[in-house]
Formats: sequence, C-alpha cells, structure tokens
Amino acid sequence: MSFKLWVYLFFAICIKSYSQLDTDSLKKKLLLAKTDSVKLRLYALLSENSEGNDVFEYSKPGIEIAEKLIKEYKLDKLDIRKSDLLENVSKKIKINTLNYYGKVLFAQGSEEINMGNNLKGLSYLNKALEMQSIIGDTLQIAATLENIGAGLYCMGSFANAIKTYSRSLQLNAIIKNKNTVATCYIGIGNSLKSQGNIAEAIDFTFKALKAAEELKDFQDVAIINTNLSAIYSSIGDYQKALDYGLVGLKLAEKYNFKTIISASYINISFVYKKTNNTKKMMEYLNKSIKSCEELGNKNQLVIAYKNLGTTYKDEKNYKKALEYFIKSNNIATEINSVGEIANTNCKIGELYFTQNNIPLALDYAIKGYNISKKLNTPNEIKNATSLLKDIFEKKGEYKKALEMNKLYYSLRDSLSNDDIKRESTRKQFQFEYEKKALADSLKNSEQKKIILTKISLQNAELKQQKTIRLALIAGIAGVLLFFIILYSRFVLISRQKATIHQQTEALQTQKNELELKNKSITESIESAKHIQFSIFVSKVELELAFKNYFTLIKPFANLSGDFLWLKTLNTKTFLALGDCTGHGVPASLLTMLANEFLNKIIIQKQIFNPSKILQELNSEFYNFTIRKQQTGNKLNEGMDVAICVIDKSTKKLYYAGTRIDLYTVNNNGELLISKSYKIELGKQSDIVMPTEASFDLDEIKNFYITSDGLRDQLKYRSNKTRFGFTGFEDFIKNNHNLNFETQKENILKLYSDLTTNEKQIDDITVFGFKP
Repeated sequence: MSFKLWVYLFFAICIKSYSQLDTDSLKKKLLLAKTDSVKLRLYALLSENSEGNDVFEYSKPGIEIAEKLIKEYKLDKLDIRKSDLLENVSKKIKINTLNYYGKVLFAQGSEEINMGNNLKGLSYLNKALEMQSIIGDTLQIAATLENIGAGLYCMGSFANAIKTYSRSLQLNAIIKNKNTVATCYIGIGNSLKSQGNIAEAIDFTFKALKAAEELKDFQDVAIINTNLSAIYSSIGDYQKALDYGLVGLKLAEKYNFKTIISASYINISFVYKKTNNTKKMMEYLNKSIKSCEELGNKNQLVIAYKNLGTTYKDEKNYKKALEYFIKSNNIATEINSVGEIANTNCKIGELYFTQNNIPLALDYAIKGYNISKKLNTPNEIKNATSLLKDIFEKKGEYKKALEMNKLYYSLRDSLSNDDIKRESTRKQFQFEYEKKALADSLKNSEQKKIILTKISLQNAELKQQKTIRLALIAGIAGVLLFFIILYSRFVLISRQKATIHQQTEALQTQKNELELKNKSITESIESAKHIQFSIFVSKVELELAFKNYFTLIKPFANLSGDFLWLKTLNTKTFLALGDCTGHGVPASLLTMLANEFLNKIIIQKQIFNPSKILQELNSEFYNFTIRKQQTGNKLNEGMDVAICVIDKSTKKLYYAGTRIDLYTVNNNGELLISKSYKIELGKQSDIVMPTEASFDLDEIKNFYITSDGLRDQLKYRSNKTRFGFTGFEDFIKNNHNLNFETQKENILKLYSDLTTNEKQIDDITVFGFKP
C-alpha cells in the first residue's frame, strides 16, 4: 500500500470551545425563554458547548435572532471607527447582542471548517472577527484567529496560516492567556511541516506538548500525540509512531474526542501497514472510514478514502482503487483542499501508470505536479516528479525524465530522514529533561519549606534553652573545622580533575575528528548506493515485463558488483544479469559502465542478438581498460553476464552468457541447463561468438539465473551442509512447483540455515521468472 509518506495532520481537531456548561440546564432554560435577547444568549452558550451537527442546531437559529436584533437596534449602521456604540443609551444591551452574535458566528464557522466547508467557515469566522473587534473582546479575537488559521491551513495557504496563528499568540501574550497557546503551536507546526520545514515543525510540536501538559489540557495532549505519531511515521520510526498514536487514541477515547479518535485510527492504520501487520492495518482503516462517515468530516474522509484506494491498488483491484481515489479527489475539490487535490491526482496517475495507460497517467501526474508546485509543498512535488520520471522514461523522452530525476533527488535530499530523526530525538530528550527539571524544582521547593519550618522551631527552642544553644555553637565550630579540612581536600581533587579534564578533551577532539571522517565516508557511500540503484530495474518495470518473478539481491556491502538490467523495446524485452569483478565501490562503478554500455548497444545501436550483444559488450569493456592503461592506470577488471531476449511476438526466449548459466524447467518438470561461454568479458579484444540457446515460452515453466555469489557462499565456508555447484539445481528441482514468492522464502531460509555462523563473502543475486 502506498500511503502518503507524510500523514495529513487533521487541523479540524484544533477547533475547540472555550467554556464548559451544563447543556441540559441550558436546554431547559431555552424552552422557557420568552425574549429574543435571552434566547440569543442561550443559543450562543449551547453552540459553544456542543459538538458535530449539534452545533448547527443552536448556531443557525442564534444567527437568525442576532441579525434580527441588529436590524432592530440599527447596529448594522455602526461605524466602528467612531464611538457610536459607547455613546448609545442602551449600550449594555447592544454590546451583549454583538458579543453573542460573534459567539454564534464563531461556533458556526468553526464547525463548518471542521466538516470541510472551508470557504463557508472562513466567511462566518471573519464576520465574527468583525463583531469582536467592535466590542474589543481580545480573548475571543485570539480564539477566532486561531480557527481562521486552521481554515487557511486546510486550503493550502500555509504562509497565511502561520501569520494568523502568530497574531493569535501575540494577543494571548498581551492578555496573559495560556489556554490556547498549545493549539496555536500545533497549527504552526502543521503548516511548517506542509512547507517541508520539518525541523521547525518538530520544535513547535514539542512546545505545544509542553504547554498542553502544564495546563492539563487533555484534548490538546491527545491532538499533539496524534501529530507526533504522524511525524515519526513520516521519518520511518514506526515504534515511536505507534506509541504516540496509541497514547493519543487512549486519551481521545477516555474523553470522547470523536474527531481525534478518527484521526488516530488513520495514523495507527498507516503504522501497522508499514510494520506489515495487515490484519491490524485493515481493522483501523475500516474504523477510520466508519468514524469519518458518521461524523461527516470531509477533511478526514479525503484521507480515509485515499488510503482505502491505496489498499485496493496494492491488492491489484484497480477498479475499486480508482473508485476510491476519485471519491477522495471529488471531496478534496468540494472542500477546496488544494494539497489533497494534488496528492489524489498523483495517486490516480500512479494507478494508470501501473495499468500501462500512459496518456492518462501523464495527464493526472502533470495536474498533481502543477498544483504542488504552486503550493510549494516539497513532499508532494517529490512524489509527482518521481511519477513523471517513470512516465517520461516509458515514453522514451529521456531528457524530460532526466530533468524530473534531478528535481526528485534534490527534493529527496532536502527532506533527509536521517537529519529529521536526529532533530526529533533531540527535541524529545529536551522536552523530557525540561519536564523532569520542573518536577525536581517543585519537589525541592517543598523540601525547602519543610527545612525552614524545622529551623524556625529549633530557633524557638534555643531561645529557651541556653545549654542547647551552647552545644549548637560548639557543634557549628566543629562543622566549620570539618569544612576547612574538606575544602583543602576539595582543592587537591579539583587540580587532579583539571588535569584529567585536559586529557579527556584531547581524546574527545581526536574522537570527534574520527567520527566526522567516518560520517563523511558513510554518507558518500550511501549517496553512491542511491545513485547506483536509481539506474537498476524498478519493481514497476519487472511487473510489466513478467507474469511472475522473484528477486533475491544481497549486496556484500552497501554498493553491489551485481546488477539486474531490463529494457523493453516494442515486442522485445532485454534482460541482463551481471557480476562485475570484486565488490563494493570498485565493482559498483563497473555496474554503472555496464549500464551505459548496454544502453548504447541495445537502444542506440539496435543490436538485438544475445551473442552479438555479448561480443559488443566485451569490446566496450576491453577498449575502456586499454584506454586507462595508456594513461598509466593499469586495470584488470572484467564481468560475467547472462543476456536473455524475450520476443513476445514469436513467444521465444533467446539466451547467451559468459560464466552465468541459464536454468530452465519445462512443462514436464525436467531441469535443463544452458551452459555459458567460460570466459570473463573485457579480458581480451575479441571473443568467439558465444553459443546461443532458444526456447518456446509455451514449453517452459520457469527460468532461473544466478551470479556465483550464492554458490561460493554456500560451498567454500564451514557450513553444516555442502551446497556447491549442484545445490542450486537441487533447490530448483524441489521448489519449481511452488509460487515464486514461496520459492524466494525457501531460498532465503536455505541461505540462513547453511550460513548461521558465517559472514557474507560476495554479492548475491538470484532471479527467477516467467515471461
């Protein structure tokens, strides 16, 4: 399942009321109310203390009554730049009318945004802000700005959302109101994360948690734990993501925070997916959809439907997947959730690409890319460029594919999970340390009070007892003498510690230098690994080329000397499995050369015969090594390779290889081995035309190719059983009737059983397939 790498943080859960009253008592009073002024006040209080559709039951009639009174009192004629309101005779009544009108507008607008009606909600909130500004209600202005920030976030206006939340924080600071500080920090953190500024987003999230826990605001604590679950999911720390998600869910369920419960279900479902717990993933995904539909929460329903579509896509139920992706896209369009419109367009494009419908895939991918670029959301742009790279490569538009590839890697590097993990861990430790320090401070304060009380009692007793006083003075003198002796000892120890400290600093400096060098080397190798694997065959290409297959790839080091190369031109599919001399960095560089040489021979020169391809490949390698020797750099490198050409028009497979054999199992279950040419490519200027074998695809059940890594690993080490040359043949005979996924599991088990105490000695690559 391809869930969105950053799970959408549900802004609607930040929208809250700010008073808790007995709603049953208010409802009874409403039934008895006779004047519009009293009814308006009660509607305002009830709407503030309700949730979901119940809010509209009280806010809508409240708005109608308020607007009726405003016309009656001629408040719609007020000029807020003057003092009309204060000079009015019935000032108190009119102030109350505007106050309660602002409250019902606030409740209506907040719930509209919570339900996904963002433009409508912002309209009500801006009107509420106007009323609150007239009467100068700074506390309510700050609360309204906070909820406007939530609406702006939903619509993809992240910069404006941050500005609005910041204004709310400034007002709260002026009036010294700490109640909504955590909520504003949550909103700023979510907006920063959507802009790709993960480090600052983490900082604000832990600031929010600190503020919420100090106030014991369990709703905000539940929200923040849900957000932290999403953050840790996005950087791949799924255990912490699950821990925070379950804490948030437990709090939400305890206090019946329905919207937070729904958000927690989606996050926890994502974590279980990433940890391969399919049963739990489906349980929480179904809960999330049911909860979103019951609440009518369109913001979360966009995510829930998209995730269900992704589930169906992974199960290859493309019809159902498309149905739910379109549902998600339609709701996102309805509520003007621009970021999710971009995301669902990319999801639909990926689905069409999987089905090889390139025109539709390109259309949706470009839509997603353009919207993401306009929003300047790095994660969505990265996903869109990855899809466009694959589409352009499929269309043969390699220049465009290269442009997308460059943009993809620049964005991927800017969103490095390693840096984010380090920052999140630092912030977590900082938060836990500050919390412990506060607890210790409170504890010490209480102990200090107890000590002062005891001293006071002792002083009272000393005034009455001269003997005790003299004894105490003598005791103090003894203590002073002890401290003098202790101080001289302390000076000696301090000098010794200073010497040790200097030596420690010198050792630490050397350690830091070594760590920096090691880090630089490690990061360089990791980058080289990503570059190398970016040119190798992708899972999508393998699924399009073969009915069934399995791959077992175990590099000796981060970088591999083995490679698997695949290209499809018209009705022909070209497959190459190669093993370059050595392993690690030198061998990985040869695989890059091999990739370029194969592209040149097959795509540019249009050479389709396996034997001829091997001759050309040998010539390219030999010429390269000769050129290097002329510059004084002696090379002794080569390559083993197997070439298969699959012609779907004639249903034939043609094979030729050097030092890599082809294993086939026919429909009668018989194992056949097509022997390779026993010479290493690149060691001589020309080679004899290798023997070529051909097969009728309808007569062959399975094909297998392997480099010598598995054979050497299991033969020449001190294993429990000798595997050797015939061991792989025995494996095929015993497993060819099983599906490819089971075959892969069995060969991994065989490897594990036979090498329990051994280290890997070479790159291992095994490929089994059925065209």
